[in-house]
Amino acid sequence: MKRFIFLMLILLVAIVACAKYSDDKEHLPTGATNIIDKGNGWSQYTLDGNVYLYHKTATGYYGFECITKIR
Repeated sequence: MKRFIFLMLILLVAIVACAKYSDDKEHLPTGATNIIDKGNGWSQYTLDGNVYLYHKTATGYYGFECITKIR
């Protein structure tokens, strides 16, 4: 039983360590400039003279995304 728990722990560590965490920059429009990471999933960027806030939750494919024009 101890060997099974040890193997499961090793497997869990391997899965978590090898997981791909996506960068917010790959979800932003191509022409986005002045990208600032605001923390907690929020990013600010400039596009065509307008400033936007972008938010992506960390829940993977089932997360919600939000883009808000602030200036």
